[in-house]
Amino acid sequence: ELVHCRGGYHHDLRDEIGNGDINRHYRQDNFMHRNGELYPTHELGPIASYLNLNHGNRMLSLVSMASKAIGEHDWLERNRPDTDLAKAKFNEGDKMFSTRDERYLAAAYGAVDALLPCGAAFEINTGAISRKRRTTPYPSVEILHYILSRGGRVIFSSDAHRAENLCYEFETWQGYFRDLGFKI
Repeated sequence: ELVHCRGGYHHDLRDEIGNGDINRHYRQDNFMHRNGELYPTHELGPIASYLNLNHGNRMLSLVSMASKAIGEHDWLERNRPDTDLAKAKFNEGDKMFSTRDERYLAAAYGAVDALLPCGAAFEINTGAISRKRRTTPYPSVEILHYILSRGGRVIFSSDAHRAENLCYEFETWQGYFRDLGFKI
């Protein structure tokens, strides 16, 4: 008996979206100002068919998620390096989604609560800073406060794709978080 399905929009559209300002592809603006699975119904058709939806079964919920907005930016840096798009900071100033929104924080805190009993270390990531996509590390200060207030451990990661970015600005950010009262 089939009880769980998952799907995704698995097409490489980086060139189409990356040139959206030239070829008027509507998704470019969405990807520059939002982060999300912008087309969750694409995979829903086949899944609905497998589950026999509307023919005896009904959908109770749909969860749609997205990962960091990195692939499109990498493409823009390689293929359109002299454009403003290649220099754009992704979710800088919460322009794609609010890291202070109660729904975002509830999901983040829920993940933290689920991982704490496993002894997991939580990552402070400077990778987006080294690639000039952000000016501050992930996660937000609010989430770090939550992690540390519950006894969680943190580690620093630069998510380095190049040797020169190993340990990128670790000392700067360790000092910053210490000044905020974190024991790092």
